[in-house]
Amino acid sequence: MVGPPQPKAIEIVQPKKRSPDIPIYAIDINVFYDAIRNRVRSNDAGVVFEAALSHQIKIATTQEFISELKRTSNNPANDPVLSLAKRIPNLPVQDKTTIEKIKPVIASLVFPERAATGRLKSTDSSDVLHLAHAVVAGVSGYITSDSKVLSARDSLMNEFNLDVIGLSEFVEMLDLPSLDDPVTPTKETKSFRIQRPSAQDATAFIESERLTAEPFLKVNVADCERSSVSDGDGIIGVSLLLPAPAFDQPSRSLVCVRQEHPFSSTVADFLISEQVRHCTRNSACHLLMLDIPSHPITRRIAFNLGFQQQAGNVATLAKIALGQPVTSKTWDKARLSIERLAGLKLHAACPTYDRPKAQITTATGDNIEVGLFELETLLSPTLFVLPKRKAVVVPITRSFAADLLGTDIQYSFLEVPEAHFLSRRTYFNTTRATRSMIRGSAIVFYESSRGGGRGAVVAAGRIVDVTSIPVNSAPESLRRGAVVDDLGTITKSERILATTFDNLVVFRKPVPLTKLRQIGCVTRANFVSATPISAKHLTAVVEAGHTDD
Repeated sequence: MVGPPQPKAIEIVQPKKRSPDIPIYAIDINVFYDAIRNRVRSNDAGVVFEAALSHQIKIATTQEFISELKRTSNNPANDPVLSLAKRIPNLPVQDKTTIEKIKPVIASLVFPERAATGRLKSTDSSDVLHLAHAVVAGVSGYITSDSKVLSARDSLMNEFNLDVIGLSEFVEMLDLPSLDDPVTPTKETKSFRIQRPSAQDATAFIESERLTAEPFLKVNVADCERSSVSDGDGIIGVSLLLPAPAFDQPSRSLVCVRQEHPFSSTVADFLISEQVRHCTRNSACHLLMLDIPSHPITRRIAFNLGFQQQAGNVATLAKIALGQPVTSKTWDKARLSIERLAGLKLHAACPTYDRPKAQITTATGDNIEVGLFELETLLSPTLFVLPKRKAVVVPITRSFAADLLGTDIQYSFLEVPEAHFLSRRTYFNTTRATRSMIRGSAIVFYESSRGGGRGAVVAAGRIVDVTSIPVNSAPESLRRGAVVDDLGTITKSERILATTFDNLVVFRKPVPLTKLRQIGCVTRANFVSATPISAKHLTAVVEAGHTDD
């Protein structure tokens, strides 16, 4: 049996070195109008201002911002819109010579045709001034809905290191607290209990392991999000998470697990994975975790989940996580997120799985190639739903889907199986499916209608290992990641196929059989057994199940 692959120790996915201050973003005048008028993007603009009021970001205007409002005002001396705009902080006044020097370059990048013929419109010249001031002031980014400016994003980043961000895209990246976020209930398994410990209990456990949390987290334990896993003898592991204090800043975490406990790897896997998923529930993130050399099992699990030792800081593990599947349509969005978080530039051309390498320029300017499988691990949880990727649809009953995938909301308040603690889980089926179950392929789970199932695709993941094993002597490591007690109910053969998968993506909405037929991936068998599907069909299924529409 070949074990799951380990990510290479390559220092490419590292959080950017940033100022500890709250990042400053210049806003386009249209963002301001969106906020004060009833327009299509008004809600998004309101979220940006809300983020500024909650100190996740700072927003500021350029000199040209106020000048443009004055030029278009009917009565500048008595204009409430202009008066309101003046209350927004302004970027510091910059050297006019420097601004004038870069204006032609910016014009040629954003308006190449009109700049080449000397026919810039007045609005073009105004946009150029906005951008020039933002560049010279050294802002973290420029928020706009202007399609011309957005189309020049890569050029402006390469030339001036100016991160131009679309308004709706920026809102998706924010992580504002929500009153609707449910409180995680206490859960139990046959062996464990998951709950939110008190600050006192968490501190006592961490100190019993001869550690202190505050120096790394930089806040009191009481101010952190906390989780613990216990058994009959008490706490096995504790996790502390300090979510990013401001947009564009890293979250910080500590995961402390008793290394001598027989289930230490399972508990560490659960606590670390839950932290990463929490940080990526709305957008990509970067996470810094305290590296504890005396906890080798926890370190190994962290490396398996894509953490790396932070360059220049041996006491910290770092990770970039996307938290969403990536399709050819969202490749551009994903690569920009990675660039913002890690300074890592992936080529604009979307890669394909017949040539499974991603072209990358590191923050130090080195050009390298990284395998898509490896990159997927480093950026996990994510699923690269890219052209030419093989995929297979497998059947699963509703009860097994609830146990293995966590797809039943009502079930989540009941006893959870041990498989829920693991980032790598096991799906058993007959050996007849051997040719369809391929390492590196996407695995798509179809919840069959029998037994009260929904007759729909409910989740997807990535196959990391496939092996044929004797039914009567399945390895304990595989059985712990599975939810089938009696393998004899699956096959009458002496051997069974064990498929290990990770990067689980539970769909926001199930994709019913009627939709699957419209997509064209349903055969006469209606997914009663493992059914290969094309990369095109995989993309359509993921887009149908993982959108908010």
